[in-house]
Amino acid sequence: MWWKILVFPILFLFFAKSISAISAPTQISPVNDSSISSSTVTWQTPSYELYSGNAYRVQVDDEITFTNPPKDYYTTNTSYTPTLTDGTWHWRIKAKDSTGTWSEWSSRWSFILSNTTSSPS
Repeated sequence: MWWKILVFPILFLFFAKSISAISAPTQISPVNDSSISSSTVTWQTPSYELYSGNAYRVQVDDEITFTNPPKDYYTTNTSYTPTLTDGTWHWRIKAKDSTGTWSEWSSRWSFILSNTTSSPS
């Protein structure tokens, strides 16, 4: 009987499939510190299996601290287009894996949004 105490934990470790959100999704655009005219943010699907519901949480904030982000959005898509005013914005993303575990937040990326286009002189 003592062998069961040793064998079962070893078998569990050997056959258990570890799926966890070990890393945040990779941000694609807008590139950090860029100036843009569209507020669409995009990211890459991570390599691990995602949660079947809203697997992504993206935050967009005009404050660097993300204390109370005006845009805190859950989605299944790999992009998000919030309605924003012109100015400097910061964004970050995290993903939920198939076990329901959230990744860490991605790096904070910033962009300057300018919806106005200048006419050539």
